[in-house]
Amino acid sequence: MGQERKLDGGDLTGLLLPQQNLALASPSNPSWTRERLQALIKSTFGQRRVVIVANRRPQPASQTEAGAAGGQPVSGLLSALIPLIEVSGGTWIGHDDNDNGLTAAQAKGNGNGRGKGNGNGQANGQINRQAIAATSSPPYQLRNVVIQAQDYEGYYNGFSNQGLWPLCHITYTEPQFKSADWHAYRRVNQHFAQAVLEETKGHRAIVFIQDYHLSLLAGLLKQKQPDLLVAHFWHIPWPHLDQLRTCPFHQEIITGLLGNDLLGFQTADHCANFLESVKRNQSRQRSQNPKQIAPESQTTTVKAFPISIDIRAHEDLATSEAAIKAMAKWRDKHQLHNKIIGIGIERLDYTKGLLQKMQAIEILLGKRPDLGGHFVFIQLAIRSRCQQRSYRELGDQLNQLVNKINQRHGNKEWMPIILQLDPHDQIDLVAIERLAKFCVVSSLHDGMNLVAKEFCAARIDNQGVLILSEFTGSAQELSGALMINPFAIDSIADAMLQAIAMDPQEEARRMIAMRNTISHQNIFRWGADIVQALKSIEGTRKQPCP
Repeated sequence: MGQERKLDGGDLTGLLLPQQNLALASPSNPSWTRERLQALIKSTFGQRRVVIVANRRPQPASQTEAGAAGGQPVSGLLSALIPLIEVSGGTWIGHDDNDNGLTAAQAKGNGNGRGKGNGNGQANGQINRQAIAATSSPPYQLRNVVIQAQDYEGYYNGFSNQGLWPLCHITYTEPQFKSADWHAYRRVNQHFAQAVLEETKGHRAIVFIQDYHLSLLAGLLKQKQPDLLVAHFWHIPWPHLDQLRTCPFHQEIITGLLGNDLLGFQTADHCANFLESVKRNQSRQRSQNPKQIAPESQTTTVKAFPISIDIRAHEDLATSEAAIKAMAKWRDKHQLHNKIIGIGIERLDYTKGLLQKMQAIEILLGKRPDLGGHFVFIQLAIRSRCQQRSYRELGDQLNQLVNKINQRHGNKEWMPIILQLDPHDQIDLVAIERLAKFCVVSSLHDGMNLVAKEFCAARIDNQGVLILSEFTGSAQELSGALMINPFAIDSIADAMLQAIAMDPQEEARRMIAMRNTISHQNIFRWGADIVQALKSIEGTRKQPCP
């Protein structure tokens, strides 16, 4: 590691570059666009090979749905990453979650297995490749890392989501660290490393790693190909040191992450937590074996890059004829005409504060019985990680609580809460966001939370109230929201009351400020900030050593 200097507020000088100033968009400081990001990438990296690595790969659209274009949903992450690999004709390496491997004829010479160990005879870690036509030339490639079922269970459902996920989120859920899961996690990271090295061999390449599933990857890559320029964005919070030390493998994880040239987190607080972890880890290494410390030749720059969304894409959806039709469908199907509508949109996950939110609605109804028949809260909680018992139990608890509240406060003509656990397409989501008087994001802990930003992006009318947990990364940017402590249930109910009573002028003042922030600090600026940081790092690399 490079020499660490004194921490000074949000600017962790030496290892942490100054945070981007979150000024509002203006004619003299225009928002970044996809085209501007592509131009920056081309001028910075030229024809250099770009490799993006993530647990999952984007799914190609069928020819009937999107012609020859690479299929990706309206996703903030994909909105920034796809232009990056399109410009260079790069490669996205990931696991195909739908097991849509190629046929033997398609995959000739590149492995012909399908899925994660389904008996078709492919070896663990075998890689399929598929070319994807892009919106611009040249096309990019998809490579599928095939993972055997037993390894995938230990790597993904085990160590990643029963270990690292609860470790990094302050929800008082006990993480589980099993040696067998850790060994599977290491093996899968090694398979990903093999895939990346095959792609970068003989090339000046840039590797961009995503999230907590691949914490060992950078270290593995640098052992084999030290000249790679490697960045890693950690999407979830980084825990405090005392919490991190409960993981028996935390030193190996830190060492793996220090293989990166650039390591990004959502907030400066997460950066500070990581740097404190490094400082303590190096101190322990020196005391245990003074000869085994981080090499002086490797410097890791740590910086906050708050991720965002493509606000223009969401605005286009919100103004589309399809969205207007979907709004009418929501109103008619659920009898929402002349109702005060509150919404919540998230995965079914214990980090999202779903039970606390429902309890707050019951308090609201107790304080304001006159809302009976006039208020509806629509909670979309999309099922996820159903293999894990804790997630299935959460779904059962949520259903039971909603049924109890509806029975206590509702009647034959009206139920206060509509709970839906099935996925909805983007048009449906934008439509319900436009209809809502307020949106509640009650996460107990969240790296960023893009639902908060998507709700604001959909409000082209500058109306609607965002109620936002102070324990999200978004709370540091969206000061126009009504901030809540999701552990203080009464305060959530009070915020709902405040949102219901808020006049249109105050709604507009708050919403315009938040929309301006999102417009300026959009997903393409996120990508540009990372590209510019890599450019600076590479420039430092070229300087002769003193």
